[in-house]
Amino acid sequence: LSPHPRAYVRPSPSSGTLGGLGSYTHDAVSLCEMAGYDLTIVETVGVGQSEVELAECVDMFLLLLAPGGGDELQGSKKGIVEVADVLVVNKADGEYEKVAKKTASEYKKAMGLLRKPVGWWGKKSSESDGCSKENGAIDCAPAAPPVLLISAKTGFGLEEL
Repeated sequence: LSPHPRAYVRPSPSSGTLGGLGSYTHDAVSLCEMAGYDLTIVETVGVGQSEVELAECVDMFLLLLAPGGGDELQGSKKGIVEVADVLVVNKADGEYEKVAKKTASEYKKAMGLLRKPVGWWGKKSSESDGCSKENGAIDCAPAAPPVLLISAKTGFGLEEL
């Protein structure tokens, strides 16, 4: 990525601050937007369960998960998984493919327990959009965020992502 002429890569260490962000990361993201960059990627260093400040700094919060990390049920807890817009399980290839599919399945189940405000994911507004009608009221409760399988090695799932 860094050799691309329209890419700017800048490390932003957290310096021990909670939230997975350096104290000036939000300012750097705003500056990139003002400079005309269409896409700004902010990578953190393993943010924890309570460190969700990044969600307020970005338009889309993608949580990248390793298969079989031992925390498949983390999705049933509040915190970082709850604020993610998209969950991505990597390494869905070779010897890890089965484990990656199991991890994605567990997160999909857990995400079904979390509810976000209407309009959070997608723009459903009528029965023809997939909303349900019950007792005359249209329910447009959003679907859970997608849980995707990808393989950086083979390219599987990257187009969907």
